[in-house]
Amino acid sequence: MQSAWVCLHLRTRKTTRPPNGYSLFRKVAGTSNKKATTWVIVQSILLILLMQANAQAASTYSAESLLFRSYADGRIDVIYEVTVDTSLATVEIPLFGSLYENLLILNEQGLPLDYSTTTDGVRVDSLGSWRLRITYSISDLTSKLGRVWTIAVTSPIEFTIVLPQDSTIVGLSASPTSISSIDGRHVITLPLGSQEVSYMIGVVGTREQAQILIEEAADVIRQASSEGVQVAEAEAMLERAKQEFENQRYAEAELIAREAKQLVEKTQPPPLHTSPTDPLAFVSTQPWSIPAILIGIVAVVLALRIRKRNKQGVEVTKTFRQINLDKILAAHTDLRVDDREALEFIAQAGGEVLETELREKFKLPRSTAWRMIKRLQRQGLVEIRKIGGQNLISITDVS
Repeated sequence: MQSAWVCLHLRTRKTTRPPNGYSLFRKVAGTSNKKATTWVIVQSILLILLMQANAQAASTYSAESLLFRSYADGRIDVIYEVTVDTSLATVEIPLFGSLYENLLILNEQGLPLDYSTTTDGVRVDSLGSWRLRITYSISDLTSKLGRVWTIAVTSPIEFTIVLPQDSTIVGLSASPTSISSIDGRHVITLPLGSQEVSYMIGVVGTREQAQILIEEAADVIRQASSEGVQVAEAEAMLERAKQEFENQRYAEAELIAREAKQLVEKTQPPPLHTSPTDPLAFVSTQPWSIPAILIGIVAVVLALRIRKRNKQGVEVTKTFRQINLDKILAAHTDLRVDDREALEFIAQAGGEVLETELREKFKLPRSTAWRMIKRLQRQGLVEIRKIGGQNLISITDVS
């Protein structure tokens, strides 16, 4: 019985046994060369098919471009463009972050495609499309420590980050490919891989920080004035700060506004009367004082009850409206996260809520809630009406 060694490379002279572990060599005993050759061809075809299948699975999509546009509240808009295999009906694409908002996927013709989210991205019904444009908003790519914001991204390709206006770069994990500035925003292009960009917003002399301090000083002055504190000097300083702001001298505006705020905070209301060192001893020496105190207490209790009854007698009538919140948010993409949430709450309530309802919903102090409402009012998004000693906040009609 003869033995034949079959391999892809035939030796002309002496045939030696191939070393163990080589899958392309096989000993065929008691068979003809024709059968052995057929066996090798079958194995080769199966190997080629397997390699093609693996290559196809690894190339279902290819990243083409990636842009992150960040805002002052930490929110980021992502624009991600990929090419996909046209022979596939569905394709899975990993995304950046985990909490996707306003997710939209368009094909090369601008038509929206159906999708479902996965643990690390989306599964898109591409249906023969060859190019996809994926856009969404996200907030979990940024973190904040003190006044320093950090964006952390792991990208398969070179990508671009657009920082908020009036930001200052304080750290980069790698040398950028390019840095430029457009409309007061830093535009940074970084190489692929895990990268971090750290920046600060509102440093001394910036427009945003000056505006924030002017608003805070105005709130403090308003509150102190309602408590009977003399605020004429602080009001004059605040007007100077506003004038410097109008002249685009933001550093001076910031310093003057801070001084006005500190001046009011240092001012204490004057004492209404001088009490003795030992009030109980003083009361005990006045025979008329105890009846007078009792009468005073009764009078205060009655006055409070009457005031409460009068307030309860005023009914606040609300008008329920359907609010096109998507249209409002689309026209004001620079809103802070807390302002957006406040608008969503008011819209869900029919377009109108009381200031107290807003404070209770978000557990806000009175001053913080009032600053939020005033910000929305300055942008023309809400109106404030005084009804029975309460502030009714209404979303303005948007045509």
